[in-house]
Amino acid sequence: GSRTQPPLPLSRLSVQGQLLEVSTSELRFNIDEAMRYFNDTTPISLSNVDVQHLLEITEGWITGMQIAAMSPSIRSDPQRTIADLGSGTRAVSRYMREIVFDHLPPAIHEFLLLTSILNRLHPDLCDAITTGDDGDTHLEWIEQRNLFLSALDETGEWFRYHPLFAQALRAQL
Repeated sequence: GSRTQPPLPLSRLSVQGQLLEVSTSELRFNIDEAMRYFNDTTPISLSNVDVQHLLEITEGWITGMQIAAMSPSIRSDPQRTIADLGSGTRAVSRYMREIVFDHLPPAIHEFLLLTSILNRLHPDLCDAITTGDDGDTHLEWIEQRNLFLSALDETGEWFRYHPLFAQALRAQL
């Protein structure tokens, strides 16, 4: 298992039925899974509307939901806690910094910061923003390492960052 694409002939392994890929979209919680998570693991009783809103903000990312669940204010004011998470919190920024940003090569970190202002990413657009010529290389590196980047088309030309990831980057920027 790996979070990144290993240097193996993945296409051949897939055709031979020797590869099982679990995509990011398959790891996202749906409403039932999120409700079960909150009911089974936390003393918090959230409404379906609150959980649905949290799912929209986190896009089903369990760590985002765990960060919300750990917030002291979620018991007294879940709507505000969820709204605060959507507008960026120190907890999310700290998590991203400690787990992701601090371990990145400086050139990639700089690229992420500069391109975080974009709603959609394309190599040429990234090159225009960064005044570089390696947008395609950086996007490929980020995609291979599953760094909160989602393809928006089948050709792999357009991407976007996970909203909470982009917010944490913008806070740093």
